[in-house]
This record gives sequence, C-alpha cells and structure tokens, in this order.
Amino acid sequence: GPETKILPKLISYVSLYKSKPMQQKELENSGVKLESVDRALSMFVYSILYGHGEKVSRLCTKDPDLFFHIAYLNRLFPRAKFIYIIRDGRAAAHSMMRIKREPPSFKYMRMYLQTWNSFAVKAYRECSMIGQEFCLIVKYEQLILETRRTVEEVMRFLGEPFREEQLHHEQYVGDRVKLIDNGWSSDQVAHAVNTNSLVAWIENLVGDYDAEMVKSVAPMLKTFNYSWNTEDLDYFKEFKRRKTG
Repeated sequence: GPETKILPKLISYVSLYKSKPMQQKELENSGVKLESVDRALSMFVYSILYGHGEKVSRLCTKDPDLFFHIAYLNRLFPRAKFIYIIRDGRAAAHSMMRIKREPPSFKYMRMYLQTWNSFAVKAYRECSMIGQEFCLIVKYEQLILETRRTVEEVMRFLGEPFREEQLHHEQYVGDRVKLIDNGWSSDQVAHAVNTNSLVAWIENLVGDYDAEMVKSVAPMLKTFNYSWNTEDLDYFKEFKRRKTG
C-alpha cells in the first residue's frame, strides 16, 4: 500500500525531542517517563499500521524515511524486521530528476546524488546497528534481474512461505496492492517486473560521464559494490547480455 507519511514525521519528532537534555529534563520534571513515551509511540505506530490496510498477521509499511530510525524502532518492536532496498545512486538520481522534470543532463545529477548518498549513509548505519538478523539489504538490480531468487531470499528472511503469486504483484493492483495516483513509484509498481528503467540513466543522460565527480559526492556507491565505470557494472553487463543473447 501507499506510505503512511505520518509515521516518519512523528517518530522523527519524538527521537529529536528525546535526544535533547533540556527536553528530557522537562519530561522528568513533569513526571513523564521516557518509557511511557516509548510505549505510547509504539501503540500509535501499531494503531496506524493496523488500520492502514487489510487485517493481516504481519503489519507492514514502506515509508523510506523510517530508515533514519531503525535502531529506535528495533527497540520499540524487538521482533520487527526491516528490508533496505538499495539502488545504484546514479539510477536513483536520474529517477528523481525525471520526477522533478529536470533536463536529462549529467551536470544536473550532482545535487540528487548528494541526496541519495546522505540517505544511504544514515540508512546503512542504522541497518548495521541492528544486524543482519533484523535488517536485510536487497539490491534493486538483483530484484529486477534475479526476481525469483531475490524474493525467495526475502521470504526466508521474514520467515514467510514463498508463493508464486508474489512474482506477479501487477495482477493484484486495485485489490491487494493499493496505489495512489501521485505516488512516486505508482506508475512502475502498476506493471510487471521489467528492465525498462534498469539502465535508463546510462542511456538517457546527455553529457560526459564524470566518474571523479561521482566518487566525490557519492562514496556510498563503493560501499554497496557499485563500479564507478558504467561498462564495469555487473547489472549493466548482464542487461546487455540478455539484450544481445
């Protein structure tokens, strides 16, 4: 379903409030315990998720900004699991440029790459803090090129059975898969898994590719084992192999 929007904002506010000694002192003086705040917040999160969709045994949400608070959420919900889907920052930047109607030129990519890198730093740190038992990192490119294997891995991580229908989400749009008209990814989720956008950033961006600039503003690409050079990207080579084969 669509993002809740409210959960990241509320959790961010509570986390920031609790991190300031002056605010903590105010709570203490007023007789409000931090444990009470945590308990109230967990009940609020549960209530929002419970009423957000169909009644199911496992509650889910896909608010990306919650990844800034994974360690805190892990304390609130010790059995919760998190899936961090990481995409090549250049492809993510190109997607953001498309949404913002920026000209398809490499020179405009710098700001969006910085945004991607900043998010990746925080999300990766939080994911690492709670460990692989509770946070799984999945590459978008693997999800596209090796869909079955990747979905099976995700299901094992969640402790849920793999079902064939999980590979055909597009068949359930409007029923079990809820989309909103202005959602960033709604236009893609409405279709079956495909490679249309996999290398669009390489094919569509006009201008000379500057690997040194990319290194300087998006060092997290290296953390996730993405090559600086387009021709050396594993997923680009696999994409070309399938196109020509």
